[in-house]
Amino acid sequence: MDLTPDTTPSHYQIRSYERGKIIINDKEITQNLIISANKLIYPWDENNLEEILALSPTVVLLGTGEVFKILSPKFLSLFYKNNIGVEVMNTSAACRTFNVLAAEGRKVVAGLII
Repeated sequence: MDLTPDTTPSHYQIRSYERGKIIINDKEITQNLIISANKLIYPWDENNLEEILALSPTVVLLGTGEVFKILSPKFLSLFYKNNIGVEVMNTSAACRTFNVLAAEGRKVVAGLII
């Protein structure tokens, strides 16, 4: 079997997600968190969006837990005012999307609610 080396430029990668925990690299995290290619912040209070902005992303993914929740435009306006793309989805989808965008070398940050 041919193996392809993992050449993802990210220092942090989401290995798995299941209810109540996320595995990042080899570390199990059971708290809300922020992840970028080179930064991991936890615990994270989902009302503190400035921590995400401080990482200067071009794309933000917000994982709302097991179930997708619609967030108010007022909540998202901080990203819109700073010309940052933002996508809201359940946490499982946000984890998968983060890995894809990070592997492409995109400047993506995810705020994930466990």
